[in-house]
Amino acid sequence: MEAGIASGRLTKRDLGRAATGAVAATLLGLDARTVRAEPAPARPLAPRSEFGFVQASGYLTGDGSLDDMERLARAMRAAAGFAQPIKLEAGKAYRWRAQIRPPTGFPGFVADPGDGSEFHFHAADTFTSKTRPTDPAAADGHLIYVERIDGFRWENIKLVFHAEQRSWVHGLCIRGGRGQRIVGFEATGFCAGFVLKIDSARDWIVENPHIHDCTLDVPSPKDPNSGQLTGIGIDDDKLSIDGRYSVSENFIIRNPQIHRLKSSAATIATGPGYQTDGITFIGYPKDPNAGGGLILGGMISECDEGVDHPSGCRLKIVGLGFKDIQLWALKYVHGAQYNEAHDITVDGIGGGGAVVFGGSQSRAPTQHNLIKNIDIRRVGDTSTGKMVRFLPPSAIRFDDTADGVTRGNVIENTVTGVSITKSAPDAPMGVLIGDLAAGTRGNRIDDLRHDATVTDPIHNQGFGTSRGLAGKLDVRYAPGVFTAMPDADYTLPPPNTRLVTAHPLSAGRRVNLSHPNQYPAGTVVTVHDRAGVVSSTTPIAVRSPVGSSSIVGSNPALATPHASASFRSDGISTWLRQDRASDAQPKR
Repeated sequence: MEAGIASGRLTKRDLGRAATGAVAATLLGLDARTVRAEPAPARPLAPRSEFGFVQASGYLTGDGSLDDMERLARAMRAAAGFAQPIKLEAGKAYRWRAQIRPPTGFPGFVADPGDGSEFHFHAADTFTSKTRPTDPAAADGHLIYVERIDGFRWENIKLVFHAEQRSWVHGLCIRGGRGQRIVGFEATGFCAGFVLKIDSARDWIVENPHIHDCTLDVPSPKDPNSGQLTGIGIDDDKLSIDGRYSVSENFIIRNPQIHRLKSSAATIATGPGYQTDGITFIGYPKDPNAGGGLILGGMISECDEGVDHPSGCRLKIVGLGFKDIQLWALKYVHGAQYNEAHDITVDGIGGGGAVVFGGSQSRAPTQHNLIKNIDIRRVGDTSTGKMVRFLPPSAIRFDDTADGVTRGNVIENTVTGVSITKSAPDAPMGVLIGDLAAGTRGNRIDDLRHDATVTDPIHNQGFGTSRGLAGKLDVRYAPGVFTAMPDADYTLPPPNTRLVTAHPLSAGRRVNLSHPNQYPAGTVVTVHDRAGVVSSTTPIAVRSPVGSSSIVGSNPALATPHASASFRSDGISTWLRQDRASDAQPKR
């Protein structure tokens, strides 16, 4: 039978074997909009062909013209019967007029690395929807839809979508099943939807995906169902099993390369709210112990957001880089829990390197997320222009500015090992503190370092000042790592936020208060060395009444900075801290 499969012709012997279930019927009626092959009958596996594949050359032309969908269905049934993937010819471009929906047991499509095999879909043929499909399996909203197929393979094939203006379509969609292997997936041309979409699948791997050159285009005024373009989306349409959502788990995305997912000028003109994401991981915060996966290495560049975790749980990211991101590189929001990001680099950011945000999911706080060793450069500066700014740019942001009263809390999130350098002139902020909900507590930023371009290291945006920041956020500078501040004003953080720095405070230097009404009467500023010993017996007092916007350094002992050991840049640091005048000894 192998000869018949390879040539595309069935012999009498082949037909006889088909009658016993070796090959499913080849000319069944087809849905006019979907190529959907019926499952092959259960039977013992047939012998493998000579090369371990069903050769596409026996069925498909691959010359760039519309390929026969019935022949494709026939090939997929044969592949399912033999449990062998379809092997595409090198350099062939296959064009399809409708959705591809493989049968149960179909092993997948493969090509050799560098062969240049391509699948092309044209919006004008079938995919005319301008809004998000309401059916997770909609024929006009998904190019390739693979549901509950274990071990599905996609290897070294480029997916090209020829979009019309505002076309909304998902690319390769995998829903349910386990053990899928997506290697060398390349895709381009999309303008809304998820390019690679994986929901409720387990034990899968995506290796070396390359998603590039797509443009989000949404109408004006905004349609809530028309905006969002994502490179890789995980668990956006989860399966429900026995009334409980099933989430993806034990997965790996290795070396993702996601570049130039941009918003059109018309999209930017509509204002904030819609954007492109490199990777979106949604998860299920009602069960934070479920799910989990790993992203290893890679680069995301020229996108509106890098990795978005709306409710995502237990995703670990190691060694991922971001470049020229319009809004945020890392975003933990709406109940994201137990996520980690290690050894992250951000080079060029319009909004922020990392944001921890409570959001509107009051049923689950954004909590127990860890970011460790993040190098953030060029805050407020990208080489590709800037999105409409609805929030001031900063390297790190802790915030909860959701509308209404049903807001989540931000609990016990830690960012450690932060380096901020080369901020843009109009973005001098290091850490921006927004409105933190009443239940927020136990958050920390440790080992914070920045260069002289960050002149506003801890900025309280002024939201929710009546609640204060006591116990909500503790910011600690790395000791002994800075040279002197430039000759400019210095902003103290809000009360109850500890600031550790090596910058001297010379006579006449003005110290601004980020929110003066939060400072009680009698507040003083004292200078200590790393051991906590007061360097001078004369503290700098707040001489103005409560409500003053600034104080002025007046300690004669500090008039010659760098002259004493306390101010040398050889590893001996100073701590600039705010303390109450009644305190006999500053707290460590």
